[in-house]
Amino acid sequence: MLPAHFNQRATTPTNLCRIPIFAPTRRPHAVTACRFDTPWGWAQITGRLGQQHRDLHDAARLVAVAEEWTSNGCMHLKVDPAKLRAAMGGDTVNNALITKWMRDMRAAEIIIYVKELDRIVTGGIISEFDESADKSNLTSRPGAFTGDKPRRFIRISFSSGWSKLIESDRSTKYCLDQVVALKHGFSQAVARFCLSHANVNETVIGLIKKLNAEGRMRVRRADLAEDAERLARMGIYVNGDQIKYRSPAKSGKAPAKSGARPPSPVKTVFSQ
Repeated sequence: MLPAHFNQRATTPTNLCRIPIFAPTRRPHAVTACRFDTPWGWAQITGRLGQQHRDLHDAARLVAVAEEWTSNGCMHLKVDPAKLRAAMGGDTVNNALITKWMRDMRAAEIIIYVKELDRIVTGGIISEFDESADKSNLTSRPGAFTGDKPRRFIRISFSSGWSKLIESDRSTKYCLDQVVALKHGFSQAVARFCLSHANVNETVIGLIKKLNAEGRMRVRRADLAEDAERLARMGIYVNGDQIKYRSPAKSGKAPAKSGARPPSPVKTVFSQ
């Protein structure tokens, strides 16, 4: 269970939940020019991207203490690594894993066409990252994570194309802690897909195809069965071969409350 501080709704581009840039697994393998088509657009991926990379992508935006935009349209996040680890699962995630996943996101080559935006984005996700950013300019703040030492930040810079996609796409808000708590990457991808829609009534095989999932059907069913109780807490119900979801806004139910929301990150614009 994550601390209540992180038990809140992350913001993510809607079409990234529907076009499976991030493979529906927690153990992705490297692919080369792997293309797939969906009703919402298509993408071609070279690299290694899975649901833990997606957790990092959304968690960094959630816990960022500052969000900065350069004049060339690139987004930069200033992130406390302790908060990032906590938002991604606490003891199950360490700095070495975060560095590995950021390197994967920097190395990946992506071409994505989003039909709704009529836009093709080519390039990577992260253009660079600095794991000791601004520590000399920070005021010492006593706390459980740092004691009396100046807090060390990670500065994550997104590529120009990816930043524009984030800026222009519609946003989906979801409880990150609930998705991180799922045991299987396929369940995570299913959850993000469902939460980006108002209503979902799909078969398991239908979602396997739409999410470009690999593996045997019985394994995917077993994944969903093991995570069924956790998915139900999000309003996603697995009944045999059927997966159903209806958003609280459409059903008239209030969304589940999930802890106090910390202050939003400071947003600034500066010249490159």
